Amino acid sequence: MSTTSPVGRLATAHWPLATVCALFLLVGALTLDDYGVSPDTGAQREIGKAALDYLAGNGERALDQLYDVPSRYYGA
Repeated sequence: MSTTSPVGRLATAHWPLATVCALFLLVGALTLDDYGVSPDTGAQREIGKAALDYLAGNGERALDQLYDVPSRYYGA
């Protein structure tokens, strides 16, 4: 009989899963600095501010503000 520890048995039984998880962790660590603020954040913020202003009850002013946003056709 072998007196292997439970951790050793688990590692030998699930080595493919551990390898895939380690690979994903490595790829994630190498591409971490590729994430950040997207180029459309400013446009989305302006559209969101106009939408919140409209919902707050400033309907006419909010619509005028929304028509002045250069990316008004971008979508909410």
